[in-house]
Amino acid sequence: MKQTKTNSISKGIKIFFTFFIFSLACQQSFGQMLNGIIFQPMRILGESSTHVDVSGAIVKCDSSNQIHLKVFNESNISQVAVFELTVTNTTDGTHFSKSVSIPMMVPLQHIEGNCSGDSQLADLIINLPATYNPSNTTMNVNF
Repeated sequence: MKQTKTNSISKGIKIFFTFFIFSLACQQSFGQMLNGIIFQPMRILGESSTHVDVSGAIVKCDSSNQIHLKVFNESNISQVAVFELTVTNTTDGTHFSKSVSIPMMVPLQHIEGNCSGDSQLADLIINLPATYNPSNTTMNVNF
């Protein structure tokens, strides 16, 4: 009887810690958007030949529609991430481009724009023009 009780407690502790770790991971990924509305969820826009991934989402923070970029250096070396983002309003075909350069990213580092207004993430947050429909907007990257 004692052995079964110990196993049950051990199993309960494992389940608790697994849930706790999973909760922290979800908070890291989704916690930034608690005050925003997601028009288009985060999706991969491209990967460079040097293994820099760029993803993007279209959200509403407070009263402005924004693109939030996520840049991930999946390489095992430090490098600068440089790319051009082209945003197109598919309703009328208008578009604009923005060059983005993220200084020295260490291996396996990722940074992501969010609704916090952090000035260090300014290159990863792009305000959409008022004439752009956030649901009918496309994003493309060129490295």
